[in-house]
Amino acid sequence: MSSSALNRRRLLQAAGVAALATAAPALVPSVAPVAGAAVVPPVRDDIGASAFPFELDQVRLTASRWMDNQNRTLTYLRFIDVDRLLHNFRANHRLSTNGATALGGWEAPNFAFRTHSQGHFLSAWANAWAVLGDTTCRDKANYMVAELAKCQDNNAAAGFNTGYLSGLPESDFDLLEAGTPRGVPYYTLHKTLAGLLDVWRYIGNTQARDVLLRFAGWVDWRTARLSTTQMQATLRTEFGGMNAVLTDLYLQTGDSRWLAAAQRFDHAAVFDPLAAGQDRLNGLHANTQVPKWIGAAREYKAT
Repeated sequence: MSSSALNRRRLLQAAGVAALATAAPALVPSVAPVAGAAVVPPVRDDIGASAFPFELDQVRLTASRWMDNQNRTLTYLRFIDVDRLLHNFRANHRLSTNGATALGGWEAPNFAFRTHSQGHFLSAWANAWAVLGDTTCRDKANYMVAELAKCQDNNAAAGFNTGYLSGLPESDFDLLEAGTPRGVPYYTLHKTLAGLLDVWRYIGNTQARDVLLRFAGWVDWRTARLSTTQMQATLRTEFGGMNAVLTDLYLQTGDSRWLAAAQRFDHAAVFDPLAAGQDRLNGLHANTQVPKWIGAAREYKAT
């Protein structure tokens, strides 16, 4: 592990992209960084950490099953149609879908989790650029960010509050706060926030930064209005790693507003028993709980 001021937050976080920079037995440091692989460093470093991973552009895979997986993943990342990924965002924000066919499955226009995959693709493309210098992936990320900015800019016409960005109606958050959630809206938003952050820090896209900060501002506004009891009630519904991504945004910017927002997502019903040394995890959905603990670890290292 490198002991310089390299930050652990630069690990891959996108699902499906782990093959680009994981599998430690096959990893070797690169001789030189990828040309043009820009990284926007965080304003604040982790506290109390003495070892850090290598940066993504300092790592290469050798010939192996991991290289094969990387190549397959890269082929798919180059293939995916960005306009189809944008369909639900554009439709929700009252913009033309430009004739793109809607996706199916979890991205179908009537599915409750729609527009959660797009953030994974943003992270994947950003990481492919940082690791491999792949310009196709960089360009896809930049195009998606530019189109998401148009969606966000049309919020007034769509009837949404400033900064909102999703394929879900903003009224889904009214339902969540009323205790009658229709889906897992913060789980979905977390992916987009994380993807925008990765495009900013790995590609250096300042438009991604601007969209991200407006979007995070909406999250802060939405959650700051709630009492502690009301906020904790919303956390009964899966919310992904909202505390993690907002903590990372705090470290990236140095703005304590984002740390305060992150801490609102600390789920007392899960954290308090653990802090007291009690195991009350039986029967809980692991994929719901693990991101919360990752967020707690991020908060600890940040503070």
